[in-house]
Amino acid sequence: MVQGLCPEQYSESLQLPLFTLLIFCYNHAPFLDDCLSGLLSQTYNNVQIIIHDDSSTDGSWEKIQGYLPKLRAKFTEVICEQSNHNLGMLKAYLRLTEMTPIRGRYLSILESDDYYFPARIQRIVEYFETHPSIGFVHSATLHIWHDSARKEYYHVPSEIASGWVFERLLNVNFANQCSIAFRHEVFEQIDRVKIISKNYKLLDYAVNLAAARIAEWGYIDEVLAAYRVHPGSASRPDSVIKRYEFGKSTLQVTVDAAMQAAVSPVVMHKVLKNYHYFVFRGSALVGNFSDFDKSLQWLREHNPQALNSPPDCLRTWFFSKRALRSVFRIIYYNPLLTTTRRFVARCYVLGNGEPRL
Repeated sequence: MVQGLCPEQYSESLQLPLFTLLIFCYNHAPFLDDCLSGLLSQTYNNVQIIIHDDSSTDGSWEKIQGYLPKLRAKFTEVICEQSNHNLGMLKAYLRLTEMTPIRGRYLSILESDDYYFPARIQRIVEYFETHPSIGFVHSATLHIWHDSARKEYYHVPSEIASGWVFERLLNVNFANQCSIAFRHEVFEQIDRVKIISKNYKLLDYAVNLAAARIAEWGYIDEVLAAYRVHPGSASRPDSVIKRYEFGKSTLQVTVDAAMQAAVSPVVMHKVLKNYHYFVFRGSALVGNFSDFDKSLQWLREHNPQALNSPPDCLRTWFFSKRALRSVFRIIYYNPLLTTTRRFVARCYVLGNGEPRL
């Protein structure tokens, strides 16, 4: 019998829809107790769990093995595999979603530093079962910073959270990966191989945008999952160059998705403006003057008013001159000026030029 469900509704767990949970792990040993204990606390048992360890080196694999007997005693099926070498996020995602036997009617993808609260899977299944037109569900989440000293509850504003959300999602990526669940037939319609071939640095954003073109979204305004925020991670890098590359790649996701969807000229203009303004503000600082020139030209032709502020006028004037670019390189990249460089980078790259991720 599944805990938390009325006998009048269900006589045994196998009468319930099968839910598939795909779990990525790479060097998450400090967080696995929370993740796997969260699974064992679930009030829904008819679950297929597929765990992929991407050749961890910190004891994660051994810790997972210790939990397998309890997981297999509780859930319908548990598959656990480890790659022979580190594949990286994109290849591991491809292997887990394309080469494993996903049998569930609904599915979620979970990185093993995040975790679920006890009712998470049950609430997701109940929502899908009572909303047959919905192909994608997400929920409120708890954000936990790496040292656990800072915690925040993240609720998506009701006016953007559900329905046909594609154009809203182009503006801001408002769904946390750990909170998301797909109807399996919707997930199978997403061309994940094509998306992965683009080498986006925020893969789940591209997948979510693809899902938003296929089906309506639902939203459960309950905190059902916890998401860990790691400074220095791929989405929050310490390096100025990596921060710029991540922001550019993320906004490229929106450009590609909007073009593929053939959105209205007004929406397309807004997406391109966001992309080029971010590149204009960030590219020169990392020495990518080719990007700077292209985005400056686009803004001059299509959105010149974006360049009217005094700081942007100064950037345009300064970085348009080759001699000043050379002086900037000599001064800015002097190893003796590391502290100054970091301060300037924070003022220049962040501010209102940082994409809302």
